[in-house]
Amino acid sequence: MNHSTFSTVAVVSHLVIVILFLLISLKAGWLKLDHRSLFYQKLFWFSILIPFCSFLYYGYFAWRGHTPDLSASGYEVFYNISKLPLLFLAASVPLASIINNIHRTIQTEKQINEAEKKNLSDSYYNHFKHTLELIDKVESKELSYGGRSEKFTLKVNNPVSLYSMIFKDSSSIVGSNNIINENFKKTVEHDWKRINESLDSLWSFMAKEPSIFNIKKAYCILINIYRIESSFESICRFLYLSNFIKINRPIYRIGSFEYSGLFRDPECLTNALEELDNFCSKIFDIISANNPDNLKMQSGPFLKRKAFIYYYRLQPSDERTELYAHNVQLWCKKGRQNGGGDDKPIQNETNQN
Repeated sequence: MNHSTFSTVAVVSHLVIVILFLLISLKAGWLKLDHRSLFYQKLFWFSILIPFCSFLYYGYFAWRGHTPDLSASGYEVFYNISKLPLLFLAASVPLASIINNIHRTIQTEKQINEAEKKNLSDSYYNHFKHTLELIDKVESKELSYGGRSEKFTLKVNNPVSLYSMIFKDSSSIVGSNNIINENFKKTVEHDWKRINESLDSLWSFMAKEPSIFNIKKAYCILINIYRIESSFESICRFLYLSNFIKINRPIYRIGSFEYSGLFRDPECLTNALEELDNFCSKIFDIISANNPDNLKMQSGPFLKRKAFIYYYRLQPSDERTELYAHNVQLWCKKGRQNGGGDDKPIQNETNQN
């Protein structure tokens, strides 16, 4: 093999070895940089070792046949025959510098991302803590179901769940998002709409011949009381208000209708509606305070007129202990008409009337 062919083979062999090594390193993930110290970066060491090994590889062929000579002429000969190997060795400095600068950029980006995450987390927890502190201070005056029932107050018992429901897009990862959940607003406003419509109906019924008993009129009044109390209970449950474990529900019976209600006294129901109106207004004021876009949201009063409720000679004939999770219920006693024993709940029907 002549000298020219040998040199070509040596150069090609070096290139093939370096390329194969880089391909293997790329597949193994050794060429990736991360935020850890530079000494943990394999690419940094490769930028030093590959030029150094190339320096030794080409130096071997350049120095072969020469003996060490520390004289001035020996240094001159060494420099002349080692220009290419020294070029490879010198390449390690700029390569390592480039890797170092890229690594520093990655570290800076990591620090910025961590700072952004911390800022988002802090904004969420600050808003979360501030909102919960304000909600925790909201409480109604003492209320009663009437009769000998225990007193109760309207107070949020699970403010964390209430916050998560209102600000559903807020989290410690994405930060504080003050946009209020539309479904939350619509649900509360829908129940209040039912209450106001039923109060208007009661007012119109009582304005016509209030002293004359009429069974049809009694049915309509009972249905509207059902709507008011079911909406009241729905809002309380939706807002996690009060901690009703068990309550004795009054039973009202008129003709074929049986109603398992909530309040035994119209005055108690009126006071509860007024307190719930005040409570909802305060809650909506709190959650809309930090976002100008939410100022368009209704923040009270939800009660559109002064509540006037009259039970029209309706008296509870019985009491039934129920879990609070059960809604008020209006039943039609079909058995009284056809001799059967089945009762038909008519909540869905009354919701549409």
